[in-house]
Amino acid sequence: MKNLFLTFLFLTIGLLMDDNFIFANEKKYNFDPSKFSAETLEALKDSEKYNSIESKQTGYSGLESKSFKFHANLSKNASDIELVELTNHYLGSVRYYSLKELVSRKYDRKIIFDILKKHLNDTELITYISGCIVTRRKVGDSMLGLYGWDPIFTTEENRILDSLFFWNSDFTLNRQQRCYDKMAKSEKNYQRLKLLVYQEDNIYAYFPLIKYGYQEDMILISKLMKSKPEIAFEAIQLFPEEQFLKDLEIWQINELHRNSLIHDIWKKFYDTLRKFDIEQTEKFYLLPLNEDFSKNKSIFPAEYSISYIFSLNDKNLNYKFLKLYKDSNNVYKESKLGKYLREELKKRDLID
Repeated sequence: MKNLFLTFLFLTIGLLMDDNFIFANEKKYNFDPSKFSAETLEALKDSEKYNSIESKQTGYSGLESKSFKFHANLSKNASDIELVELTNHYLGSVRYYSLKELVSRKYDRKIIFDILKKHLNDTELITYISGCIVTRRKVGDSMLGLYGWDPIFTTEENRILDSLFFWNSDFTLNRQQRCYDKMAKSEKNYQRLKLLVYQEDNIYAYFPLIKYGYQEDMILISKLMKSKPEIAFEAIQLFPEEQFLKDLEIWQINELHRNSLIHDIWKKFYDTLRKFDIEQTEKFYLLPLNEDFSKNKSIFPAEYSISYIFSLNDKNLNYKFLKLYKDSNNVYKESKLGKYLREELKKRDLID
């Protein structure tokens, strides 16, 4: 019942937001009713009831979606010219389903691509329902995600899209986040990235800017460690400078205190440590075995640290673990972590 109530509340808020978009989009898109047949205009009358993108069956019972049926009938009966014009409709669902039908009909590729380019700033949030899953998506993202167009984008079309997203900050669809890394290195592009980072604080432009390797931009890595550590790790792997060891240490201590169990982030952390000399990073490998951290409810971070370090096959580190185990008190040896460490040492014939 709680899930049903939350779903209802979510949809109600979404519908109220959609009403605001309807008034704004009537001005944003040049929808011309005079270009439609009487039958199509009649079919459009109930469109505001179905301003959502839905799969054929929705909900726990898998009933046929009325919205899906409405848009399927509207698209099926409209002519190609009418569908092109419907991509200018003030309702996001009508714009999306009209383009989807044009793609399925394999309509003129250049015209479809021109329509897509017009909607790179189509940020109307619309309810998306697939089965029992309810989310909100930008109409432009849904348009760019349409499949059935073969190839989805040609090399030249990808180049054009990436360039448009790169130079237009108003184009805030998901693809914008991936375009910065694809632009060729040049002074002009570097200056654009600097503007995106230092004036607009665009987090996705940080790493592409850092990759230019200018010392003045290295300070961004410390900033990324607090908000996007996975990106910071990639940057440090490119530039493993001693100045970043303190940032890595602070991150590790904080994550151990939080008892972080995210496997991927720990792997990236240790992959980053391997870019440094072992003498510089030895303390990082031993830190998870600190008594304060070993008392955590879960010992995953320490277990992962141990198994990863042993995988490096470094005899000096293996010996340090052996010494740590032999010198530790019996309480530690009988702890979960102590038993795990003992098993790893046994596997390598370091203890009986």
